[in-house]
Amino acid sequence: MKSPEEIKEVLKPLEGCGLYYWVAGNSIVSFFLGKKIQEVNIYFQSSKDRSAAEGYLFSKGYKTIKRLASGSKMRKGNSVIDLLFSKKTPEETLKRFDFSIACAAIDSNGTFYCHESFFQDMEEKNLNYTGNQQNMGSYSFKNKSLRLLKYMNQGFSIKNNKNMIFWLKKLNEDQEQIKQNRIPKIKEFNILKMC
Repeated sequence: MKSPEEIKEVLKPLEGCGLYYWVAGNSIVSFFLGKKIQEVNIYFQSSKDRSAAEGYLFSKGYKTIKRLASGSKMRKGNSVIDLLFSKKTPEETLKRFDFSIACAAIDSNGTFYCHESFFQDMEEKNLNYTGNQQNMGSYSFKNKSLRLLKYMNQGFSIKNNKNMIFWLKKLNEDQEQIKQNRIPKIKEFNILKMC
């Protein structure tokens, strides 16, 4: 498996922009699996910084191909980047992700953040469910099921029966919360920080 030091290559598109940002999510998973990175999700502390990054990438030849509620999607050749306004820190962003293997980020200072069982779960292809989701839409039965299926198609599985029962219970609880138009409570977990 690759090391966090090697992942700094995902920061290159915004190198020299003078902004604080972090890359998180599926591009990190793909990197550690040695797969081609299809899309890079870059997060910012403010919409102002996100807009400044869009201008910076535009000056580097990137074109905006889609506007999102939380940002924009840009492309240059085969490189696709999502610029997203998020929480104020990488840790806050990661605490909204559903599986420990998705809970990893690297910031523009080169600091790597991850769920405490990230490396073990990546190595064992284990889906350790956190109980959290990125947004309200992600709590839906369809989205949660498709996300689980996506990782299972990549060779991951929920190896611990207790964790599978937790996923199923949360699936049911979350549907009730959505019906009542209530946001499910975020479950806390430890995030490691490596400089």
